[in-house]
Amino acid sequence: MSRLASSKTAQIWAERIAQCERSNAPVAQFCQSIGCSLTSCYQWKRKPAAKPQTSAFQLVLALRAHQGLDRDQTPRSRRKA
Repeated sequence: MSRLASSKTAQIWAERIAQCERSNAPVAQFCQSIGCSLTSCYQWKRKPAAKPQTSAFQLVLALRAHQGLDRDQTPRSRRKA
């Protein structure tokens, strides 16, 4: 399965799980109403929600930008005197 198909499937299941939780119906009843197996529903419910991956490097750059620092600058509190 390609990453695109896998990502789309994960997104579909994330929407289904959210819909199930909003419905307040028993999981078995919800699964029957949308035509999926109870086993599949519980397997997808255990998986972490599909989120865009952010690297630590991107987070550091975002933090530095928020602090008004360039990529090569060190915060004053960490500069050696």
